[in-house]
Amino acid sequence: MARRLHSKIDPARRVAYHEAGHAVAAYVLRQRFRNATIEMTEAFDGLVPMIGLDDILGKLEGRTRDSMFMTANGPAAESRFMRQGRRSFIGSYDDFGLVLRILGKLSGSSEEANAYANWLFERAKNLVSWEPNWTMAGALVKALEGAKTLPYADARRIMGTPESPFR
Repeated sequence: MARRLHSKIDPARRVAYHEAGHAVAAYVLRQRFRNATIEMTEAFDGLVPMIGLDDILGKLEGRTRDSMFMTANGPAAESRFMRQGRRSFIGSYDDFGLVLRILGKLSGSSEEANAYANWLFERAKNLVSWEPNWTMAGALVKALEGAKTLPYADARRIMGTPESPFR
C-alpha cells in the first residue's frame, strides 16, 4: 500500500515541501537563508542554504540548536506531506545524518545524541504541523513549483508574518 502512495506523489512536490519545511523553520526562528530552491543538482534535490551553516560547529550553542532544528524541519514537512513516519522516506537521510553528526560532537554518548535527536525531530514535526506554519509552507511550495528558486526576500514576502507554537 505504501508503495502505491509513493508512486502517486510527484517527487518535485515532495522536495518542495521538504525545502519549505527548512525555510519556514528558519523564518520562524528569524534566521536568514540565502534562497530556497527545488532545482536539482548532482548533489542535491533541493536546498535552503542557511547563512552560517557551513561552520555550525564553531557557533554558539543557541545558533547550533537553531541550525539543527531548521535542518530537522525539512524531513518533518516532507513527512507530513507524505503522511508517513519520519524514517519511512528516502529524501531526508542527509538531514538526519547531519544532525546526528553534530550531536555526536556535542554529546557525551550516542544514547544522549539519539535522545536529543528524537526530541528535536518531534519538535520539528510540531512546528510544521501547526496550521499557520503548514499554510505558510504550502504557499512557499506553490511559489517554488513555479519559480524553482526564490531569494530570501521573496520567500519572506510569501510566508508573511512568522508565528511559533513555542512562544
